[in-house]
Amino acid sequence: MKKVNFLIIAAVMIAALGCGGGKKADGVYVGQPISEFISIFEKRFKIENISIQELGDDYHAYEVFENGERLFAVQFNPDNPDIVDAIWIYSSRIKNDKGIGVGSTLSQIKSKYQIEWMGGDLGTVLVEGFDGAFQFGSDPADDDKVYRIKLAIPELMVTTDKRLIARNPETIPEKGATSDISLPPVIDLFQYNENNPSRQEYRIWGWSKDGKVAYSHIMQHGGVTGKYVEIFNLADNSRIYDNYVEDWDTDEAYNFDDEGNALDNDGQIIDFNAIYREFHNICIENGIEFVQTEYRRLPVVHNNRTFNVIEEITRKDVDGLDVVDRYRIVVETQGEIKIVQTAQEGLTYNIFSLGYFISPFENRALLVMGKHIAGGYVYEFFVGFDLDDGFAIMDRAEWSLAENLPKKIHFVTENDWEGVKCEIIPPIDESIGNIQECFFPNATLGQVYNIVNKPVMHMQYLQDDLPEANAEFSHLDGLLKVTYEYKSGKHLYIRYVSDESGAGFSLEIIEDENGTKSKYTELVP
Repeated sequence: MKKVNFLIIAAVMIAALGCGGGKKADGVYVGQPISEFISIFEKRFKIENISIQELGDDYHAYEVFENGERLFAVQFNPDNPDIVDAIWIYSSRIKNDKGIGVGSTLSQIKSKYQIEWMGGDLGTVLVEGFDGAFQFGSDPADDDKVYRIKLAIPELMVTTDKRLIARNPETIPEKGATSDISLPPVIDLFQYNENNPSRQEYRIWGWSKDGKVAYSHIMQHGGVTGKYVEIFNLADNSRIYDNYVEDWDTDEAYNFDDEGNALDNDGQIIDFNAIYREFHNICIENGIEFVQTEYRRLPVVHNNRTFNVIEEITRKDVDGLDVVDRYRIVVETQGEIKIVQTAQEGLTYNIFSLGYFISPFENRALLVMGKHIAGGYVYEFFVGFDLDDGFAIMDRAEWSLAENLPKKIHFVTENDWEGVKCEIIPPIDESIGNIQECFFPNATLGQVYNIVNKPVMHMQYLQDDLPEANAEFSHLDGLLKVTYEYKSGKHLYIRYVSDESGAGFSLEIIEDENGTKSKYTELVP
């Protein structure tokens, strides 16, 4: 079979690699000593000595079981009984990086791979991009399912905990080295949707036991490839760490040494992978454990309950364009609902759901949502929610964005502060939308900031803690900018604007001896 590079699954192995200086991840791989395989798997699994038939020949093997389920079998050659010769996968829980495994249909394989060869008495299918053989038992039709997978290439292994086909791990280089490091598997977040994403190569690095998930992705734009690493908090839907590095796609941007390594202005080799080694340490500091969990199609199903995700959207016309005004994401289960996010948009054409993950440590789900914005960009964003708490029985009129829109169109209501008075001012020209001016008696500037920051999720990119000095923040790969300008110690002006469309809002907060005034102005592109 043609040799190709197989996407490395470092999240299933980094825990073993990062601090151990090259220790192999727990798993079985072709070429492994049988004694090593047994020492790893006999601690948690039942192992039975059997024989396997292939094309009329019998081969000695060990079968691995968990709770009565046959996971896989390890074959060894009688002429060399001390070494693993092949691995046969039987469990549908063991997938490769594209989610293909036992139980997948031929049509599903074709949707992910280019068929390289198909035929033989066992209905074997070989594909480009995966060094394993899918077997159907007979000449397969499109709706036939894989009944077993054979791995006979030394690079591939099956891990103990993650139920994944992975590459036999490599060590992470010392700081300053420039060779490739092992990365988690690429996950196609749009595999259940027909849109083409603007960001690529999403990799989930791991999860913490206190509601965090770590991930990385790349984005190519204007001749630059950006590598991004982030940690997201599912508990409050905040990004608690992010970093990136840019690599120009043209050779003219760098000088090179004789080996082809890019050099900085001091003649030192540029290590574009250093950001991943640094991120690995940041993950450890944040309690991230390098484990994988399955990316699934909606609805959310967990602990014998189904959670339906509802996107409710109101729209508006902007210069003849039909765009999203506001949206609300609601989760419903067994007649109870929970609102998990509400937001206001600028020039966004659509909001849609993509899939979900379940935390391996907590009853939390991570929704993966999609957003199609001006310029043709399609981005994903995350929304976390607790699967147990916060659900209540509500009539649709209590939570429906469309039905509540007349009284919710402005973000400050009489319930937000005792004695608050607000006035609606119609637009005064084409560049300005609705205006709301409010007075909060006996309130400070900081208290009013907290009020206007929390109830409305379209302010999700405002800082949780009010900056003490002038500041500027960039989000969505630079497409959105938020500026804080103090005109005096008790006079703050905030501007939240899309660089590309000009849509957004301004917020002015002024404190005096009687209380604090706020003025919210929609900016229309």
